Amino acid sequence: MYPIVSLIEQMPDWTSTEPNDQRAINEIESYARHVAVYPTDQIRAASAEFLRKHPKATEKLYVLNKFLFNLPEKVRRDSPHFRYFGGGWLGLPVSGNPYEPKPSDEMDMRWPWSVGEDGRWHLTGRFLGFSGPPYDALAAFDYYNKHFGRREVAPYSQ
Repeated sequence: MYPIVSLIEQMPDWTSTEPNDQRAINEIESYARHVAVYPTDQIRAASAEFLRKHPKATEKLYVLNKFLFNLPEKVRRDSPHFRYFGGGWLGLPVSGNPYEPKPSDEMDMRWPWSVGEDGRWHLTGRFLGFSGPPYDALAAFDYYNKHFGRREVAPYSQ
């Protein structure tokens, strides 16, 4: 379990990464792939340990949670999967008017990740801020695992 905690600790902070800092973005992607080779129960235990050591560093687990699970690209507002697990990540693509939400509004579940032409997931979303109650990383992990399961991640390669 400790190697996973160490990987999470070493992973650059997405919220502090400049949008044009491709080196840092590549590092985050690399660390996420390294974590993804471990079994789900070990990643869950390491996430809990990481939060005990760094209770305010939930942005790293947000990025990992979105990477690890087989999330659909879009979910409608009227779906039970339309969830934030805390406050809101500013920049998260949600269609529609927040003051007059409609059931047809959609949220990009994979954000800040997107699938490139190469079929691999790339960190493309920009952090613009966070508002509201803290992100509940473990609740999100458990929910995604239960409802979507892990996705296949290609073995790490340079």
